[in-house]
Amino acid sequence: MRNKGFTLIELLAVIALLSIILMIVVPSIFRSFDNSKENLYNIMIDNICDSATNYYEEYKSGLITPDEEMCVMDNDRENCSIEIRDLIKGKYLNANLKNPLTNKDISFSDVQITLSSTGVLDTNNNETYTIEVIVDGDRRVCNQ
Repeated sequence: MRNKGFTLIELLAVIALLSIILMIVVPSIFRSFDNSKENLYNIMIDNICDSATNYYEEYKSGLITPDEEMCVMDNDRENCSIEIRDLIKGKYLNANLKNPLTNKDISFSDVQITLSSTGVLDTNNNETYTIEVIVDGDRRVCNQ
């Protein structure tokens, strides 16, 4: 009568194959997880840039009036500092901002938004401008 089952060598071979597969798969899973965090962070920055653009356009058109003067002229160029609390207050952004890279809540002091005119006119004869967003020390420029 013959015993049914696996030999020790067969079990060791299966364990070795599984460990080789895991050594290949696990790093790629962690890499894709990190890439998704970076993508979420870039989407968050893009949303802040879009919100700042909309806020500035409504400010320039007279639809909104900020609590304090947000733009100053400097050598024929306009420099504006937009507070993230104004974007949240005006419903341009969600109030619960969280940095996907650090998984920490973003406070008002963690974000600086600066909008500067470039001195160049676009095809509609409007002055172009550049938006710079700094989140937790990370500086990103969003060209408009």
